[in-house]
Amino acid sequence: MEAMRTAVAAVCAVSAVTGLISVFAGGLKLKGQLLMIMDMLLLTVIITPFVSGGAEFGMPEPDTFITDNYSCSEELYRSALEMQTVENIAEVLAEQTDAAGCHCESIVPFINISEDMSISIIRVEIEAEDFESAAAVVRSSLGTDTEVVNGSDG
Repeated sequence: MEAMRTAVAAVCAVSAVTGLISVFAGGLKLKGQLLMIMDMLLLTVIITPFVSGGAEFGMPEPDTFITDNYSCSEELYRSALEMQTVENIAEVLAEQTDAAGCHCESIVPFINISEDMSISIIRVEIEAEDFESAAAVVRSSLGTDTEVVNGSDG
């Protein structure tokens, strides 16, 4: 660590001297050569700690970042995914039933997300004045096998 601190101080010093030379050697014919020498010196100062082995960057052990409990974050992810999916399905179905002239007070899809992240719609619960028409729109969108339940019945 001390070698790295020394190297950083040397880089700062050489950079400062290079800046001073460029400011004060404004009209000298040798200004270009002086700046080139300072650039080479700067390059040498930067490379020296790596070549001599003084700058060793240790990587932390991989098990430092491993935690035993990823199930909590996975459960949170699945829960958020399920909530968002239910919300999106309900929104799309509401738009479709409204477009068909069947206004629904509520649409609640019940879904299952499998281990391979495929989404199955188990059933849809709707509350509508004209339940049969709304159910027909939902079935035409999701498939005729979709179970559509009247939410105002129970």
